[in-house]
Amino acid sequence: MTQPEQTQDRPRPADPADQDPATDAGIPDTPPPAKTIKARPRTLAIMAAIFIAGSLLILYAWRLWPFTSTMVQTENAYVRGQITAMAPQVAGYVVEANVRDFAHVRRGQVLLRIDDRIYRQQLDAALAQLKVAEAELRNWPQTVAQNEAALRTRQADLAQANAERARARADIARV
Repeated sequence: MTQPEQTQDRPRPADPADQDPATDAGIPDTPPPAKTIKARPRTLAIMAAIFIAGSLLILYAWRLWPFTSTMVQTENAYVRGQITAMAPQVAGYVVEANVRDFAHVRRGQVLLRIDDRIYRQQLDAALAQLKVAEAELRNWPQTVAQNEAALRTRQADLAQANAERARARADIARV
């Protein structure tokens, strides 16, 4: 008795053309509701811990915050080696470097070449002044002779002026 009541409650299509073939095969018109998976608190905690550990591992590998410090820290360590401070004896622009940083060098090895154009110009000017001084030195005896002759001429002029003064005094005394 229960079956006839159920069949009477269900409406039937009036026309066979209006019937859907899918409903005849027993497939419902709407899809069944999706099953929802409820996350357990323990599973969420494990996934969060894995995410945090992975993030920290990436930060550590890339040496990012919080694994770096803004202050430079060093251990008390000693280096076995000889480090020598270098300073050129002259100032200038470096045109050639023959060694690399932290390379071993030998005594007397040329490390750098400094631009020498300015110093060559200064050397040329000093050599020119030296030639002028040497020429003046070669001419010195002649200059001394000329000065001695000029001195004798001036002494003769002085003697002549004294003689004229004496003659003028004598002329004044006669008058």
